[in-house]
Amino acid sequence: MEDELVTSYAPDAAPPREVADDGLVSDAAARRAVGHAQRAAEATNLDIHRNTWRYSKLVDDQRGIVLTHRARMLTTDAAIVALAGRCPDRYDELADTVDESVLVAVGRQIVLYHLDRGWTDHLAELAEIREGIHLRALGHGPNPFIMSLDPLTEFHKEAVKLFTQLFEQVEAAAAETFETATITAEGIGLDAADLKRPSATWTYLVQDNPFGTDFDRALRRLVRGNRR
Repeated sequence: MEDELVTSYAPDAAPPREVADDGLVSDAAARRAVGHAQRAAEATNLDIHRNTWRYSKLVDDQRGIVLTHRARMLTTDAAIVALAGRCPDRYDELADTVDESVLVAVGRQIVLYHLDRGWTDHLAELAEIREGIHLRALGHGPNPFIMSLDPLTEFHKEAVKLFTQLFEQVEAAAAETFETATITAEGIGLDAADLKRPSATWTYLVQDNPFGTDFDRALRRLVRGNRR
């Protein structure tokens, strides 16, 4: 009866009337209180999981699109074709001295770097939005007399708007690198071109929950507060 689960979810439960010498509680009211606390805790946890899923589902769909695009960049010459379309003069210049297979590999390295970086930045930005999106419930739409803003709907709007810009930003950044990086017959130096990808990039790319648990989010808020 003194367990945290009972005190949190059945705080009004009366102390048991019958307690054996060994601590065994046989009081029916106490057993009902424990059962109620367990059901309330399970319902709360289910609601938390359901709410997290609602926020994560759209991000999972976006992840699927990115992974499909990434696989195409990784297994075809689509990367160098896109770069040649954006930077025809640069491509023609390199084609005179660099083998086509090398250019395909270089284009792939450049595009994959910026795609991975763009996606991880996208996830980080969504996590930041998720932290404060609940405050949208305090606001109103164009007509303040109809209804308050729904945080989930507002999050989806922000996530879709950011995602529609992702591939264009990736292509623009890749084109800039293609124009300015030193590319030779041996390829491109990843370190010199500042294209070295962290080993954790792929883990971050495919993780199940970009928002973390409630504890993770609380910890991030605490860390940010200490930094300020």
